[in-house]
Amino acid sequence: MRTLSVPCRHLWWRVIAAILLCLASVIVASAQRSSFVSRFAGSGGSRPGAYGGVESEQRWDLAVLYSVQRSKTVTGTSNFFQMTGISGNLYWNVFHGLGLVGDASFMRAPNIAPHIDLAEYTYLGGLRYTTGTGSESRAPKRLQVFVEGLGGKVKGFNSIFPGPNGTTKNAESLALEGGAGIDWRVGRKIGFRVVQADYVQTYLPNGQLNLQRDVRVSSGFSAHF
Repeated sequence: MRTLSVPCRHLWWRVIAAILLCLASVIVASAQRSSFVSRFAGSGGSRPGAYGGVESEQRWDLAVLYSVQRSKTVTGTSNFFQMTGISGNLYWNVFHGLGLVGDASFMRAPNIAPHIDLAEYTYLGGLRYTTGTGSESRAPKRLQVFVEGLGGKVKGFNSIFPGPNGTTKNAESLALEGGAGIDWRVGRKIGFRVVQADYVQTYLPNGQLNLQRDVRVSSGFSAHF
């Protein structure tokens, strides 16, 4: 299995450092907000909800999605192919819509070239900002929009990955992802991920630039807590 090159490895550690720095910042901000609320707003954190009863600020979001990804082989100028699969992501609202998100996906495409298939796992972590999650005085909105940036790893398998030391059937590399999406809450806890669009960049060995730039579109169901 091919490991990350030296430049990619340095970039990987920069991504980890940036995520940890942002995590520390949002945790400090959340602690300061909690102290302020407990001092000046009494119990806070709950109000009449849009669906009846009392509804608190939305803290967690879990989505299970069906995904379609547009990718390209290294030969030719128009050799695009389509990967399909499932993905899931978990979001924790730390401070007024700014929070942490983790994402895992499995994608597969048969016959991307004669007698060659491709399957990929990705697992990523990063930051997301979501509008309309609510506050101490406002209930979460039905329509919510988010933007996010993540970094992690991709593992390709059951395919052909040419490299300087020969060809392998499995490979892994750094993966970067940025995107946005729209959630529609149809009930107190249940919602629909209307659309999520992501740009995915990976560095799997391909015998040329060892670089892939893909576009992924997803839709599915979500749960809010």
